[in-house]
Amino acid sequence: MLFPNAKLILFTKAPIPGQAKTRLIPTLGAEGAAELHRRMTRHTVDMVFNAAFTNVELQAYPNTQDASFLALLDDYCIELNAQQGSDLGDRMAHAFEQALAVYDCAVIIGTDAPTLSVDIIKLAFEKLVAGVDVVLGPAEDGGYALIGLSKLAPDIFTDINWGTNRVYQQTLQRIQQAQMSLVELPLQWDVDRPEDLLRLRDDPQLAGLLDGLDLSG
Repeated sequence: MLFPNAKLILFTKAPIPGQAKTRLIPTLGAEGAAELHRRMTRHTVDMVFNAAFTNVELQAYPNTQDASFLALLDDYCIELNAQQGSDLGDRMAHAFEQALAVYDCAVIIGTDAPTLSVDIIKLAFEKLVAGVDVVLGPAEDGGYALIGLSKLAPDIFTDINWGTNRVYQQTLQRIQQAQMSLVELPLQWDVDRPEDLLRLRDDPQLAGLLDGLDLSG
């Protein structure tokens, strides 16, 4: 294992129709949007486990009992836990607190940025192991697809307008205020909007995520 003293935490939501990928419902329908989310979670888990470069944990919200999560437990020796906290910032801060009590560094990624590669995740760990405090992978929508820490920094998750295009810039401000060293990683894109489905369809390595889904809603 390349990074035995580190942990990669995958943040995902249960693929509940009507609650998962809601901005895609007009195009995919509630069932289709939830199914795509389930597939992207599976895609991410497959990718990181097949690479086998660090310890992996899947943290789910609002519960861990969805059939898709239980299927992952059957296929992989994966640690599965529920996210804890009142909002996304609280949940990430709690995840980092738990991980950094055991490991030297940790990285959190979502499951809806399909271009986030193993190489980029490895680069994040390399920077953290080398002594950088924070690594951050920006997303085109103004959020971020990856965040990693080598020391606790709960303040960088407070007073953030989650779900808006201000998340990345607000997080940068919190990091600067905390006087933490930072490495920014290559820009990614999330699958959140109907136009993102066209990017999936046109990428030969990712188009299979849409197999059998009706794009007409």
